[in-house]
Amino acid sequence: MADHPAGFELNPEQEEAVRYLSSPLLVLAGAGSGKTRVVAHKIAHLLEISYAPPWKILAMTFTRKAAREMKERVGSMVPPEVSSRLRMGTFHSVCAWLLRREIGSMGLPFDGSFVIYDRDDSLAVMKRLFRQDPGLEKAGLSPDSALRIVSSCKSRMIEEGREQEALGLSDNIAEAIEKARPAYRKRLERSNALDFDDILTVALRLIRQNHDTNGADGRPRLFSYVLVDEYQDTNRVQHLLLTELVGSSGAVCVVGDDDQSIYGWRGARVANLLDFPGDFPGTRIVRLERNYRSTGNILRAASSLVSVNVGRHGKVLRTQREEGVPVEVRRFATSSEEASWIVRTARDLSEWHGVPLGRIAVLFRTNAQSRELETAARLEGVPCEVVGTVRFFDRMEIRDLIAYQRLVANPRDLQSLLRAVNRPSRGVGEKSRAALAGALESAGDDAAGIMDLLTGAGGVAGLSTRASRSLESFGALIARARELENGGEAGAEEISRFLLEGSGMRESLTTGVPEDEARLMNLEEYLSMAARYDSESPGSGLSGFLQEISLLTSVDEYDSATDRMPLMTLHCSKGLEFDIVFISGLEEGLLPLERPRGATAAGAGGGTCADTEEERRLLYVGMTRARDRLILTLAFNRRGYGARSGYGRPSRFLSEIAGVTGIPERDRQST
Repeated sequence: MADHPAGFELNPEQEEAVRYLSSPLLVLAGAGSGKTRVVAHKIAHLLEISYAPPWKILAMTFTRKAAREMKERVGSMVPPEVSSRLRMGTFHSVCAWLLRREIGSMGLPFDGSFVIYDRDDSLAVMKRLFRQDPGLEKAGLSPDSALRIVSSCKSRMIEEGREQEALGLSDNIAEAIEKARPAYRKRLERSNALDFDDILTVALRLIRQNHDTNGADGRPRLFSYVLVDEYQDTNRVQHLLLTELVGSSGAVCVVGDDDQSIYGWRGARVANLLDFPGDFPGTRIVRLERNYRSTGNILRAASSLVSVNVGRHGKVLRTQREEGVPVEVRRFATSSEEASWIVRTARDLSEWHGVPLGRIAVLFRTNAQSRELETAARLEGVPCEVVGTVRFFDRMEIRDLIAYQRLVANPRDLQSLLRAVNRPSRGVGEKSRAALAGALESAGDDAAGIMDLLTGAGGVAGLSTRASRSLESFGALIARARELENGGEAGAEEISRFLLEGSGMRESLTTGVPEDEARLMNLEEYLSMAARYDSESPGSGLSGFLQEISLLTSVDEYDSATDRMPLMTLHCSKGLEFDIVFISGLEEGLLPLERPRGATAAGAGGGTCADTEEERRLLYVGMTRARDRLILTLAFNRRGYGARSGYGRPSRFLSEIAGVTGIPERDRQST
């Protein structure tokens, strides 16, 4: 959220957006225009006029960080006993909440203790399927690409067996997907697990099956008013969820900016925002065009770039700040020289001008570009943090402990069982795990039966005596932790600490080796997070904590108060703001990114006009993160890019940006 002048309340357009309730409302909120403030004030207004009780108001956004900020803002305007009863969160957290309550009534092979698989979990399942059926890989498909296609099908509501027709897949790939997709689904069902896509699609099925969702007058029974932030990032399923929740009532407000729609590659449809007035008849459109973040020069440069796009609602942003310094373009012979200059300049800005390193960001198109920047920062002694690469929750020791926790909450989780059973090593090798997996398959999906099998592992054929004893001890540990969980008195932290100690994980890492000491520190931090969760969400227990962390993203983990310079992709920067922004790699083929020819709808696009418009929006997002100064850089020669010619051509986007300094006229013409 952008800062506002002292004493600032709401400008006329914001006031209109807050108070309008007569029909569906679309708020077109330009970058830095105060949209979070508008959403928070609108929720407070609904409560002030007693439009609906707090538990009948739903507000959804796309990151836990944004939802948390929204809760804090509303909490500052209404009594805590009121704000605590509001339903606010991400699409996924709201849908997971619904499913925890109702999934048992749907006739599906899941219960309310289901676990949520992240991409690494899902990929591990898919890899196991490929190992069991070598024919899948022979078809020219990899587990990663198979998972991407399956995810794309779910987000686009493509039924099983219709993949080839909908995505234009080759015969071999289509045949492999038609085998892999149902096998993947059945494996998740067996484990009482839903992946990120399932959380949305199954919730949609639930709402459609629930005939009591909408009253006779068309007003939603679940919620009386629905607000959605960042609506340009919604996919088809999320759009359908909204239409089902709202019904014919029109009690809905969506806020978004088509110029910041940058997730088409993962199924987001900017058309959801563009077509909203047609989908919700009588829609009122309010435009927020006053920018409170960037200087005039930065805003003019960014606006001139995105105005080239055709698929957009018209809006003209105007800044409430001074003109500031012009946007700069710097060009270098090599990408290593570029990285060194960026780091040195950032250091000088921090040391000589007092700008905190955490307020200076370096943005780039691809993760691979971070390596040279990291190297340069290390050489120059500049503390930096790469945002959005290895998440805290993806660290090996954290995933090991999470596997134990998931088993406590859901013994049917085969994926977690096969990970935890030999972490740390207890003599249960690959053959023993295969024998155990076979026995578990035969045991069905009854949690009590699975626990009996573990604690009585001596009866499992194919296990050595040592493996049987280890499994029985392992089963006893999980059983005891389940007793703590089911007793209702132990919180997430107590159960987590019990598992850490009882599993032998702590002992195995108490070696004095620096790497192991770092892992122990990570585990202690994880326990501290569980303790904070227990304090903030009393009574939610281990299951609530697992859901909380399963829906976090790398942006949610980023601490904007850090004293390290953030390095991140343009995608990761969305929703953030910095005093000074460097954008590296303004070269043709890199930004806009040159995609492989013939890429399917399941992956990247194939270099179409729509792709170029999204790349232009991506650069626009990066540019509008800057408050005071914006510097664009490019290199003649970049490792991995432009290697054939040895020359990096300036991005075509540079010729579309007004008011920049530092780019030779011949390069403007060459773009």
